[in-house]
Amino acid sequence: MSWIGLILAVLAFAAKLPPSKTLRIAQFPPYPQIGKPVLLFLDDPRSPTSCDWFQGREPSQENHIFRGQFDPTAGIHRINRTGPAYTGQEDLARRCALIVRKIQAADAGPYSVSVMGLDGSHPVTAVRNLQVPYSPFSFHVEAARM
Repeated sequence: MSWIGLILAVLAFAAKLPPSKTLRIAQFPPYPQIGKPVLLFLDDPRSPTSCDWFQGREPSQENHIFRGQFDPTAGIHRINRTGPAYTGQEDLARRCALIVRKIQAADAGPYSVSVMGLDGSHPVTAVRNLQVPYSPFSFHVEAARM
């Protein structure tokens, strides 16, 4: 059997496996610029029925940004409740993706999402560390001290 035949056989076998129970958050662009938007999205082809986004590693009421719910009549997800961590620069995109507009250095850190409706009744949670690059053109008080 050739290498290509073996690879095709493995891919065909893998396509028949059930989806992973783990969830991963992807980011676009991979290297965001200060003042530009960044998108955090679920790296999963399935669309959840609801999602809760949090700014922090652990989902809690204090760091809750918003809850997105699928609207079957419109065929899209909508924000149906905001939390204490909602600043107005966050928005909901397709498939429960989080858009952070005009990213700032303070936006760096872990973001977590808890989703329902992927393949069962239990929520699945994922965490992604949003890294905002240091801008040498931004003013930093610590750098100004001499």
